[in-house]
Amino acid sequence: RTLCRALDAACVLSVKGGPVAALREGFELAYATQLVGDAAEGGRRVCGREIREGLGASMASDMPPPRPSRFTDDDADLVAGFWVAAGPKAGRVDAALLGDGAAGAFCLTPTVTQSLRRVARALAFGRAPILLQGPTCAGKTSLIDYLARRLNVRCARINNHEHTDVAEYVGRYAPLPDGTIGWLDGALTGAVRRGEWILLDELNLAPPDVLEALNRLLDDNRELRLPETGEVITPHANFRLFATQNPASCATSGAQYGGRKPLSRAFRDRFVEIHVDEPPPDELAQIVKRVGGVPPSLAAKLVDARRRLARLRLGRGREGGTLLDGDAALCSARDVLKWAKRLGGSADKARALLVGDDLLAQRLRCPTDVRAVRACISQALEATLDDERTWASVRDVCMQQNVAPTAAMARLVQLMGAALDHEEPVLLVGETGGGKTTACQLLAAMRGQQLRVLNCHLHSEASDFLGALRPARRESGGALFEWVDGCLVEAMRRGEMVLLDELNLADDAVLERLNSVLEPARTIALAEKGGDALEIVTAHPAFRLLATMNPGGDHGKRELSPALRSRFTELWAPACSSREDLRALVATTLPDAAATEALLDFGEFIKGMADDVKPPPLTARDLVHWAAFVKHLEGKVDVVEALGHGCGVVLDGLGVANPCVEADALEACRDVCERRFAEICRGMGDVEDALKWDRAGPPLARDAHVYGAAPFALEARGDFNGDAFCDDAPTTAANLRRGGRAGPPRRAA
Repeated sequence: RTLCRALDAACVLSVKGGPVAALREGFELAYATQLVGDAAEGGRRVCGREIREGLGASMASDMPPPRPSRFTDDDADLVAGFWVAAGPKAGRVDAALLGDGAAGAFCLTPTVTQSLRRVARALAFGRAPILLQGPTCAGKTSLIDYLARRLNVRCARINNHEHTDVAEYVGRYAPLPDGTIGWLDGALTGAVRRGEWILLDELNLAPPDVLEALNRLLDDNRELRLPETGEVITPHANFRLFATQNPASCATSGAQYGGRKPLSRAFRDRFVEIHVDEPPPDELAQIVKRVGGVPPSLAAKLVDARRRLARLRLGRGREGGTLLDGDAALCSARDVLKWAKRLGGSADKARALLVGDDLLAQRLRCPTDVRAVRACISQALEATLDDERTWASVRDVCMQQNVAPTAAMARLVQLMGAALDHEEPVLLVGETGGGKTTACQLLAAMRGQQLRVLNCHLHSEASDFLGALRPARRESGGALFEWVDGCLVEAMRRGEMVLLDELNLADDAVLERLNSVLEPARTIALAEKGGDALEIVTAHPAFRLLATMNPGGDHGKRELSPALRSRFTELWAPACSSREDLRALVATTLPDAAATEALLDFGEFIKGMADDVKPPPLTARDLVHWAAFVKHLEGKVDVVEALGHGCGVVLDGLGVANPCVEADALEACRDVCERRFAEICRGMGDVEDALKWDRAGPPLARDAHVYGAAPFALEARGDFNGDAFCDDAPTTAANLRRGGRAGPPRRAA
């Protein structure tokens, strides 16, 4: 098949220099373009030498060939030395000719031009689908987008994922507007009929059985059969199929791309494979200058900072370190372009250092790593930045939203605000109780936007984000089913903020269906919806996307793949640990200063315990719940007694935190903690009775109005008739008291 493709290409390609030059181009197309690095140029030289020596003819120079007779000036364009079918001339836009910093500007460096020439040659051949493979941020999708705009051709993009279905490609039977059931073409079928381009992004994320269903369309006879209708479609002459993918693992950078599967040899053999390399540093500087609009000297310094960061070997692991796979994980080409765009053409190195710190250092999870990255950027930019940055106050808005104005909250809000101002998706990573969700809610309030929250989980599907066919409501005009937009698509249409909570619980292969939303164009193709034309939703200018996750290793959660991670602006949200910040958090709910200090003292005592059996450390969330518990009891008991009951609730979880521990050891640990809390509260009053209330409290009340022990008796709705249940036994009574006490205020127990 490969040899025949090389000979077919030699017959089709119109190259100045005659059949010998055309034969060389055909063999390069079939054999050399999938080679990596220097091997590609070696393969090109071998093709030329063998053909030249075998045929005894000299190779002609690479000169623009004459336009083939089958084309006119209005339906073809010369791209990188090859005549390619194009749309109407009036709508063609060569983004490489746009000014520096212009929206959609494209930079043709030598490496990019080489990749462009390979793609143009495959397009001129026109008989085989094209597969572009390379590391993330290499510009695979951008290259196809540039060609589509230059040739004025509509190109639909489908982001593949773990649950991609054949129906998304070819179509399905679905309800029509008049209430009947009829066939709706999928995105691929529509492109085949109309002669458009289709881009299957992240091809190796789709299930293999779905991809194998396309074999006949990818063969030389090029037919698409619809089994449901029996129709056989011959593609329009201008139809072209592209695919992009990251390798299952990258040999050059060491990155592992989650969810990617090696394609079968039989399937890959049907494509013209083209390897797309990342541009070298000097070319990346040209791209940064062109796309970001910054001066050449500063562009070179940004790229030099990236080169220096690639050499850093930072801490690894959950305990303080950062999980970064591959040389480019800390600072990818996307990060450098974000860096340049935020500068907006400015040449100020001090501002560039501040922006670089926001983008690169503030994502790291260890203070030592932050200092190392900051020093590396400072050396590259020849500027300095204080070790301890100050953050703008958010006190006023925090007080309006009843949120503690801590320094950690001010930092998060300022960093997130800078990212959202430039339409960047934001990923907050941090331990539970660190205020990630609160920061998102606060930012939405500051911007006056509606915040939609979608909780991800292990079985999340693309339809949870994008939408699906649902049973129709009565007002739908008689249709049985109708398309209902998902949470993300609704927010894109209306210009709202959307929060994807616990992002890393969902599978990478599902999340990467959203790749196009995370890129600067901020679009999504609803291939699942079907219809006469593929619907492409472009985000409202006010739309913003936020995501939160706990670090990998926490109960089934894992780090995101490099391809997905590089599309976010990542920020580390450290747990609120300083006494000053914790005091501000508790004081927002509990104004009593002495009670606040008692909570903080007990939290520090638990944190410093060295015993094998001990309560779990009190997080900021635990302290705030304790404060809310005390506030809830205001007017029922005094503050000291409420503090004692709150401490009892904390210690009631000892057995959960220490499974398989003997009861005597748990009781001994509880006694130690109760004595210490009694000492902390000695100057405030007696707390002993409240600490022992669950075991030596009042008898349970049973009547038509209440059940339980005061002050946590529950409202009853009738006489107690539980003679078959013994609630007088000491252990049972203690458990009932604990259960009643754990409920307020509206907290799950």
